[in-house]
Amino acid sequence: MECNPLTASRQTRRALRRGKLSFVAVAVTFALVSACQSQPEAGAVREATRLAMESMQQIGAIDALSPNPDANVAAVQAPGDLAKGKRPELRQLSVGRIQAMQAASQKRLRTYFAGAQLDHFLEVDGGQPGRYKGLTLRDGAPGSPAADPSITGDYVFTGGVDNFKTTRVVVDGAEATVSGTATIWLNSALVQKDRTMVRDIPGDITFTAHLVREGSQWKVDQYDDEFVPGSGP
Repeated sequence: MECNPLTASRQTRRALRRGKLSFVAVAVTFALVSACQSQPEAGAVREATRLAMESMQQIGAIDALSPNPDANVAAVQAPGDLAKGKRPELRQLSVGRIQAMQAASQKRLRTYFAGAQLDHFLEVDGGQPGRYKGLTLRDGAPGSPAADPSITGDYVFTGGVDNFKTTRVVVDGAEATVSGTATIWLNSALVQKDRTMVRDIPGDITFTAHLVREGSQWKVDQYDDEFVPGSGP
């Protein structure tokens, strides 16, 4: 049945004037009208949740330089194993590249997250230069004389969310709760002594997010997920 609040409310008023609608029917009709009116809001909540999850996957992603999370998912590198002499630019990162990544990441996070959840992800984002320190040194990639063996040689190009499905959406004024399932993924590089390994790393999850509305924007202020048994990196 098509959900048209305006038509439903007009029909209700006409029926009331004719005395042909019981009080129970009135209550049910107005409940349906309210549900119809909340459908656009539920759609906005779903989309805000999906984009927030995509932004989360793009924390520390060096090629995720757009404020639009969807635009960044195209920045994938083809999976495969590359000999040390091939694609040397994948074995060393510039400080400028990491700074640009951080600036874009912080803008995305502030767009889609709020409260303690935002604070947590900004802290994670702030630690990225330390994580990538070994790959910003001259000849700093693993296996080179300047390499620090305590520094990781892996990094992320980009990330995203596929197969996003909601199983429950509840909107209550300026708050909302969303539950569902999705496939999260990272496109990453592992820099080893003699080769560079580019990999796609997917994982199926169930998730629950709580959102608050700030002006016209829905933002996630609480988020939790877990891998489906048998899935995950």
